[in-house]
Amino acid sequence: MVLFVIQHLEEKLTRWSWYEYLHAAEHVEPLLITGLKNPEERGYASRHLSAVEHDVWDLPFSRVVVLDPAAEEELKPEDFREPCAVVVGGILGDHPPRGRTRDLLTSKFTEPIARNIGEEQFPVDAAVFVAYIVSRGKELREIPVRVGVEVEVQKNHIVELPYAYPVVDGRAFISEKLLRYLTSDEIVRDEERALRTGHMPSVVE
Repeated sequence: MVLFVIQHLEEKLTRWSWYEYLHAAEHVEPLLITGLKNPEERGYASRHLSAVEHDVWDLPFSRVVVLDPAAEEELKPEDFREPCAVVVGGILGDHPPRGRTRDLLTSKFTEPIARNIGEEQFPVDAAVFVAYIVSRGKELREIPVRVGVEVEVQKNHIVELPYAYPVVDGRAFISEKLLRYLTSDEIVRDEERALRTGHMPSVVE
């Protein structure tokens, strides 16, 4: 059996992170969200998916595969021949990447099996989905990937998401809820609040 785990590593569960987690849960199971310390956020998340307060490295998994962009070896179907937990760090991407996964996640385990899924940076939900596809027998090289997605947030105003997305039925694997959020007044309000407070608000704020 393979359990997919997203270890939440941000200070808050922002709407952007939440839409990625929810999108992953809609396509991959079983999926568990760990590290949700805020009881309000955990309660909110638990109404839609499986979420716990404990960090993944404190749970009794005997075999852990960590997706780490800095890992030397690529993820492969053979990694799933034995039961394992596949762990993805719940971190919003930086461009260029800062390599936080090793410090915040991989280093927390005694004997992790660290694997990368390519040279590009994937969003959380896309990374989970790629791992899921590989767990079902496909090699990474067989998974079509699109780098960069343009989103028209307003007329003649396009924002590019410079990340890698697996291609499913000719389209980038990206949350429709996230796309709606990026083109709504809600993200404008969240960003204005972030300018005042220094951080994006939580989904429960």
